Amino acid sequence: MGVIRYEPLFLAYVRRCRGLSQQLDMGKAKVEHTNMFFRQPGLPSPFDSKKFQRRALSNAYLTGGVYTWIGSKNLVCTMEFIVRSIVSDSINGFHILVIMFRVILREALPQRLCKGINEHLKMMSRNLSV
Repeated sequence: MGVIRYEPLFLAYVRRCRGLSQQLDMGKAKVEHTNMFFRQPGLPSPFDSKKFQRRALSNAYLTGGVYTWIGSKNLVCTMEFIVRSIVSDSINGFHILVIMFRVILREALPQRLCKGINEHLKMMSRNLSV
């Protein structure tokens, strides 16, 4: 068995688009892999800490919720992941608010702005053609 240690490097990135890798199954797999990791016997510090384990599980639920939302836009399943994330470690509540705010700014607000701008342009073009 190998040695587990912290390395401050980015080793992987998450794709931000709809696809097979971001769906409900991938969200569930993220949580299950996190649970499997912490079931290993003899984990070194800090991995053996209950506080660390709760935080990691909370992050797994949060990431699972993001995967589910991006992949399927399934609000019910996404909210289940978010609630479980907060129950696992309430500190993630703040991070969830930040993520939801970003999603609203990135997705919902631009769509409404574009719709409003398009309606305004149509009204202007009608007025010019009269």
